[in-house]
Amino acid sequence: MKAEQIIYGIAVNAATYNANPGGFFGYIEKVKKTSIDLVWTRSGKSETLTITSRCVVASRSNVEQNGKIRTWYSYTLDPFGEDVGYGEQCQVVDLMLKKFGIQIVAA
Repeated sequence: MKAEQIIYGIAVNAATYNANPGGFFGYIEKVKKTSIDLVWTRSGKSETLTITSRCVVASRSNVEQNGKIRTWYSYTLDPFGEDVGYGEQCQVVDLMLKKFGIQIVAA
């Protein structure tokens, strides 16, 4: 699968996704200054992902710690599916960051 297909397959918000869930791979949850939170559903189950300004795609989960809800990030292999090569994944990240005007930070 090509990066452009993935980009066009991500709905701009949950309402757009819910109006036509079969037409999208997921949706944008929130765009921040240095990251993009999205829900990815292409694999058949919902995964919460974050794309960072350092070009990392991480899995996101909420964990309760000392009575507070904290967000736990972990590296994920094949975030967009096993049929999406590493080069295409990098291109998806680059295109998404540019689409939302997030400056890429060199590692």
